[in-house]
Amino acid sequence: MDFELWYILGLNSVVLDPHAVSPATFPKVEAEKSAELEVVEAVEQPLDEELREILRCESVSIVYQPIVSLASAEPLGYEALTRGPHGSRLATPDALFTQAEESGSLSALERICRAKAVSHLGSISAHQKLFINVHARTVCDSGFVGGETLALLRRQGLEPTQVVFELTERHYVANYQAFQATLRHYREQGYQIAVDDVGAGHSGLLTLAEIKPDYIKIDMSLVRGLDHDLARQAVIRALCTVAKNINAKVVAEGIETEAELTTLISLGVDYGQGYFIAKPQNPKPFASRESIFAINRHQYGHLLGSRFTTLGDLAATGITADETMVVEYAKRVLTETKDPLASMTILRNGVPVGLVMRHYLDRILSAKFGVPLFSRHPVCEIMDGAPLLLDCDIPLDQALEAALTRSADKLYDDIIVLTKAGHYAGVVPMQRLLNGMARLQIDLAKGANPLTGLPGNVAIEEEIHRRARLGQTCSIIYADLDDFKAYNDSYGFEQGDKMIVLLGRLLIYATKRYGTEGDFIGHIGGDDFVIVTAGAEVDCLAQRIAELFSRAVRQCFTPMDRERGAFLGRTREGIEGPMTLTTVSMAIVDCRTQQDYLELGKTAAQLKKRAKREPGSAIVRDRRVTCSSAPTAFPPLVD
Repeated sequence: MDFELWYILGLNSVVLDPHAVSPATFPKVEAEKSAELEVVEAVEQPLDEELREILRCESVSIVYQPIVSLASAEPLGYEALTRGPHGSRLATPDALFTQAEESGSLSALERICRAKAVSHLGSISAHQKLFINVHARTVCDSGFVGGETLALLRRQGLEPTQVVFELTERHYVANYQAFQATLRHYREQGYQIAVDDVGAGHSGLLTLAEIKPDYIKIDMSLVRGLDHDLARQAVIRALCTVAKNINAKVVAEGIETEAELTTLISLGVDYGQGYFIAKPQNPKPFASRESIFAINRHQYGHLLGSRFTTLGDLAATGITADETMVVEYAKRVLTETKDPLASMTILRNGVPVGLVMRHYLDRILSAKFGVPLFSRHPVCEIMDGAPLLLDCDIPLDQALEAALTRSADKLYDDIIVLTKAGHYAGVVPMQRLLNGMARLQIDLAKGANPLTGLPGNVAIEEEIHRRARLGQTCSIIYADLDDFKAYNDSYGFEQGDKMIVLLGRLLIYATKRYGTEGDFIGHIGGDDFVIVTAGAEVDCLAQRIAELFSRAVRQCFTPMDRERGAFLGRTREGIEGPMTLTTVSMAIVDCRTQQDYLELGKTAAQLKKRAKREPGSAIVRDRRVTCSSAPTAFPPLVD
């Protein structure tokens, strides 16, 4: 027997000398090969048997992990996660599904998992979602396409609009055209699609471009250590941009630390899940709202006054109807309003399940055979089953952004407003939302400081009030210039105004660079400023402000004064003499619970006096003071 034949027979694992091979050595090698196969079979065979037993007894268990809004902490829904029998080698999802795929039992396993995920879910609000993981091959399975899942949902009182299929990137098929046809089939029924494990190194951006999912789920490998990794932050920021362009929402998986959560909020990620928010359990666990309220909300810029008014403030009562109302009667009700842009919200037990816009209904009924085809049917058959549903407490700028990212055919549809319990609170037409935003911007402009353009006292009070109402912890930095009157008298009012503008611009720069997204900057008046921040590194922010100002302020003095480090001025007592170059003093007050706002200002003023007794730029912090729930007046600090 030649060497090639030995290799073909699989005996190459034995070290052989082709010239030394003899028939006498063959039985020994064959025996070794046989023993090796027996060991392999002893390991593999029980796994097949174990999987068959799991399938026969349906002995998988389901746990649910909340997916929550990183702006309002409200649960978007729950992801159903599968676990094998405890103590089994197939206990983990990876081991279980890998074995099922290798043995050709994947469809059977996923059918069991879907059934249990739906049947064990319990009650959820009509606007909440159940996220179910599916394999691409399973999606194309005849039983799946044939309506098996739909029948299962209906038995549990759920609708397709409440289900999101999670497709892992590594499982996509090469034929996107055929795969998209299958996905269109589900979307037409109301199901939504999520791309799972984005960023884990599989098909990536091509997948997002081809599938155009409703949700982009960022893999935990990108989230881990995100808070100190600028590259990961850049990737997630780019994914958020992609999501907006394809009208998708971003979900971050595997959040395990407060620092990761804080960074994700600052990057504008819509939703999150992970052990830091809630561990997977059955029955469904409650996510801690406090863990998100305690962190700075995702907001859009420090000058937006729209944060001070919520969508609920604009909500109108609107027209509502039960889902069993016939189309003919719905048409009559909407026509009587004499408003071509009127809408009707369809409710089930007080929870919105759909929206009918009058112009859409008119278009359907005016089509050929439209009246005989639809007029006697229930309105739920022609309603939009996936309207825009927003929490009553969402700020107007966030509501407007959500409304403008809708598809073109829904761009001007009304927004349905929900109570905190998920029930109907009213509707906000787009025109009403745009008018509200315009009024707020005008009010903000009226209240802004004319010198710096920063929000004034009213806006500052509203910001403190808003954070207190939401239960957020924050720190307030009060800043003003030392010996500013002496500089103003010596150099003149014009130069004094330039120094105030310099400080305002520096505060904006430093807060953007060293603070957190959503930090608020206000101008009390004169040389007094305030920063409201939820950032944990408030001491670092204040120190950076002091350092930057000490360098930047030198341009406000003559070369001679800069060289000697002093200018000729008068103290408040009228004594003329050399005075050090202007510095900035800061008082930091931490706000945790509720306390009268006037007392907050007085405490800050006392701290500021202490700071002014120190030479140069000084920072004094008081951690005992708490935040007000009903701000009244903002007392200026005194020099």
